Amino acid sequence: MNLFEDLRNKIGKSVAETGQASKRMIELSKLNYKRKEKKREADRIAEEIGWIAFLQWEKEQDIRVNKDLKSGLERLQYIQNEIKLLDVDIEKVKSDKLLYSDNFYPTSNSPSSEPSALLIYLCPYCAHQVGEEDRQCGNCQKRYY
Repeated sequence: MNLFEDLRNKIGKSVAETGQASKRMIELSKLNYKRKEKKREADRIAEEIGWIAFLQWEKEQDIRVNKDLKSGLERLQYIQNEIKLLDVDIEKVKSDKLLYSDNFYPTSNSPSSEPSALLIYLCPYCAHQVGEEDRQCGNCQKRYY
């Protein structure tokens, strides 16, 4: 029964780690979508600012910062700051993912040195778990290669 308990624990751990990886991917997708929407809004505001400046230039052959232009520039600056914050969040999620890309996943608050994908070696005769370098089963005493 020890084999089945070990197998159940390892499968459960793999399922939990896959769930965590999925959550990270969903979070990254949400952040990228928000960033894309903010970028579209910034482009729209920049176009608005451009038209305000162009119309003023067309009338007076001079551009002064009036109320409309200043309001547009302030909105654009605010949106650009939001995009920078989203970039920081995206990089944070990406670096978390890179931290785990070498098959070491923490499953609790304490760091674990056990790899997430473990190989299990079984005796071909009795299916008892054996070591990687073993050539004889400790349970049934049969030799294998």
